[in-house]
Amino acid sequence: MYAQAAAAQWDPAKAVPWDAEFELPEEVEDAVVQIMTYLIENETAALVVPSRFLAQIHPHFREIMQVLAIQASDEARHIEVFTRRALRKRKELGLSTSGGQASLRTLVEEPNFAIASFLLSVLGKGPF
Repeated sequence: MYAQAAAAQWDPAKAVPWDAEFELPEEVEDAVVQIMTYLIENETAALVVPSRFLAQIHPHFREIMQVLAIQASDEARHIEVFTRRALRKRKELGLSTSGGQASLRTLVEEPNFAIASFLLSVLGKGPF
């Protein structure tokens, strides 16, 4: 699983034409920045969940550690892409809601990996 995931990695600097020119109406760009902010928050939770459990795995189970590490790497790349897009035409990210933060906190604080992963898939990534 790790080898397959590692082989499928992509480089955002090469895969996305960051220098391509485009114009959106101001209110649409503001909406895009807000959506990117929401996605960054969700991807941050998706990064923290496997990372937190990674440190709890016995080194004998290195394949499982590698899979969780590659998952964390994927989430970090998603954060990079959403952040780069959000800040392409603006100086700041959008606003974070207290409800969104509270929902994501439940994912991060869940002590059981199976439940945390399930909640992440359904509550965190499910809406988008």
